[in-house]
Amino acid sequence: MKNRLNILCLLVVLVLSFSVFQQVYFIAHAGMDGFRAGMDAAAQNSIEMEYKGINMRPLAFMPKTFGVYSDSIYNTVSQSNVPMHLNMVLVDLDAEQSLFEKLVDNLCNTLSIIAKIFAVVWFIKLIISINKKNIFCWANVRWLRKLGIAMIVAFVGNVIPLVMSAITINEIFANENYNLMLSGLVDSINLVLGLVSLIVAQIFAMGLRMQEEQELTI
Repeated sequence: MKNRLNILCLLVVLVLSFSVFQQVYFIAHAGMDGFRAGMDAAAQNSIEMEYKGINMRPLAFMPKTFGVYSDSIYNTVSQSNVPMHLNMVLVDLDAEQSLFEKLVDNLCNTLSIIAKIFAVVWFIKLIISINKKNIFCWANVRWLRKLGIAMIVAFVGNVIPLVMSAITINEIFANENYNLMLSGLVDSINLVLGLVSLIVAQIFAMGLRMQEEQELTI
């Protein structure tokens, strides 16, 4: 039973760690692309150089009419175009982020990464405590609450830049066949994990209070 629990916990740690690595990788990759573009512009002494793909924005679409396919994609097996609806794409909208947007974006990404790192640390501490046979104790309640708060902070850190980007995109982009859909870009798994951790922590706390009350009445 203990080994099975440790295997499941190891999988959770790996998933959380991969999420942190993935976010750091994308941020670093985008930063390197911007740096190389700046170096290319400096080398060519041109400030009017066109940077394709530097300002890519994620978009999520909801078709206005599901019965009519307005787009298609080429199938190399059948060598024909296959009808399709767009869902999520990256589009270069030629709209540079303001300094405020860049600051908020960087701050939120940093906050999200730090929160996920703390979540991994607190989850490991929780598992160590459980392996020491300290299951129903106030220390575990605190670890669970901290874990839950960290995951919710990570969710908020990811959502704020998306909301700001969506506000800008709605002002400069529209399509006759699709509606923009912010919810399609939001990954709610961090929020769900955070709320579940807080619920489990509250259940543990209620059980401990009931146990303490019973011990006082004896």
